[in-house]
Order: sequence, then C-alpha cells, then structure tokens
Amino acid sequence: MCINNNAAIATADSEAERIRLEEEQRQARIVGGRDAINSAFASYNDDFYADRAQGYVDFAQPDLDKQFENAGKQLAASLARRGVSNSSEAISRKNDNLDLYNKAKTSIIDKGREHSSATRNALEGVKGELLTQNQALADPTLMANTAANRILAATTLPAYSPIGQIFASASDAVATGVGLNNRGMLNERYQIGNLFSPGRSDRIVRT
Repeated sequence: MCINNNAAIATADSEAERIRLEEEQRQARIVGGRDAINSAFASYNDDFYADRAQGYVDFAQPDLDKQFENAGKQLAASLARRGVSNSSEAISRKNDNLDLYNKAKTSIIDKGREHSSATRNALEGVKGELLTQNQALADPTLMANTAANRILAATTLPAYSPIGQIFASASDAVATGVGLNNRGMLNERYQIGNLFSPGRSDRIVRT
C-alpha cells in the first residue's frame, strides 16, 4: 500500500514539474514574441510620423505654388487689360490671392498631419492587437511574421487626391470685372475644409 502511495506521489510530483516547466517555456515564448513585436515597431517613431506628414506636403505644395504663380500672371494680365495695374483694386486682388494661398498652405499642412495621425493610430492599434494575441499564442516566429505583414498594410501610402483649383474664381472675378464686394464670397468658398478636390485619388507618392 505504501509503495502504491509513493508511486502516486512521485507521479504527481512529476506531473507538477512537467506543468511548471511547460509554463516556464510558454512564458519564455511570450517574452520572445513581445520582443519580436517591439522590435518590428521600433523604427516607427516621431521622426517617421513627421516624415509621413511631410510626404503629403511635398506632394501637394508644388501644385499650390504653381497655381499661385499662374494666378499671379493671369491677374497681372487681366489688370493690365483693364488699365488698373496700379490701382487699389489691383492691391486688393493680389491680397486675395495671397490670402487664398496662405489658407491652402495651412490646409495642406493640416492634411499632412491627418495622414500622419491616421498612420500612427493604425500602427498603435495593430501593436495592441498583436500583444494581446501573443499572450494566447506564445509563438515568437508567428508574431514576428504577422507584425511584418500588418505593419506593411498599415503604412502603405494612400493614393493622394490632387488639390482643387484654388485661384480660378479670383482670376475670373477680375476678368469679368466683378466688384470687390465679392471678396467675402471668395473667402467663404475657400475655407480650409473646401480647398481640396473630393474626387478620385489618382496619384501615389512613394518614399
């Protein structure tokens, strides 16, 4: 009877040891998975998000600058045809164009920040999900591969929409001789939220 009890105790002790060792190994794999996840996300820091914001600015700003340059030329020609190149109206129209330019530039910067924030939020969400999965799966290799794939999907650059025609109405107003009382209408139309075309996205910027 004592022999049987000793065997049972030995078996119980052996089972407890096996469970303990397996749990130690699982915890080690969890640590390995966590390290793999943290390593995969290590380069996505403030510099990365600043570059992501700047990427949109680099895409949109040249278009705005070109529009501003062309609008200035068209404005000068329209004023010259009317013989009012040195008038108070000319000064006001030039100020209108500059105001629209500055509003559009601010909007471009804000839009870049939106893209950066969207990427940051997506990556933080992915990382949180992976850390949770790692606790259950305890598979460092799987976590490393999954992290790489999820990061790639979250950081793929979107197809940026080109900005709209910022200065068209300002130039048309001069060309048709519309009075300065329409300046308020122009300012209302070109609020920051309305500066970009809602149409299709057909250009992609790569870094």
